Amino acid sequence: MITSARADRDAYRHPSYLYGYFNYSYLSAPAGHGLLGNAAVDADTNDNAHVSITEAYDYTLPRLGGYGTPPIAAQMPQFEDNGTRPSRYGPLPGAGEGLVGVVTYL
Repeated sequence: MITSARADRDAYRHPSYLYGYFNYSYLSAPAGHGLLGNAAVDADTNDNAHVSITEAYDYTLPRLGGYGTPPIAAQMPQFEDNGTRPSRYGPLPGAGEGLVGVVTYL
């Protein structure tokens, strides 16, 4: 389970109105480029020619929002893949989260 924002945080929209900022960056990771034709994206941190769910999430966390919006990190996106609460915010794998996502590819 991945969310673009924690329940008590706002998720911000991309200026294209087609995506939220988290979704835009997260979906750009496996595409290998920005979804609207932007520059190349390299989220494959282990260089195995595939982008895992965990790699896409980690790629997305440090991305900035648009003009006048805070960084995606301010939304506190959540990740949960081990079946136990709570979900995790922050780089993966960590605190038992992200281990399934490391071997699950988009």
